[in-house]
Amino acid sequence: MAESTDDNGDLVVYDITDRSANAANVRQVIFNGRIEQREVIGMKAWRVSFTLLEYLSVAEKTEQRQTDSEVETSPLQYSQSLTGFEKVVQGVETAMA
Repeated sequence: MAESTDDNGDLVVYDITDRSANAANVRQVIFNGRIEQREVIGMKAWRVSFTLLEYLSVAEKTEQRQTDSEVETSPLQYSQSLTGFEKVVQGVETAMA
């Protein structure tokens, strides 16, 4: 699973459902680094350790939302949603400038 890749060759993103991870607002992860396993002596068990890396952290999601909102409020889109009166006022302002 740690070496799984998608069609683009990127590591597969996994949803994580762990109380500690959810408390830290971590929802999606990818494997990072190596997976190590050792047999526990005296028991029929293995000790497995691995590292997960958060996919789209809170900061990245916030930045992405800000970028999306900047695109939504671009002047071109704003001018298309003006009412008739607002278009007249904008034309007057442009002429006065």
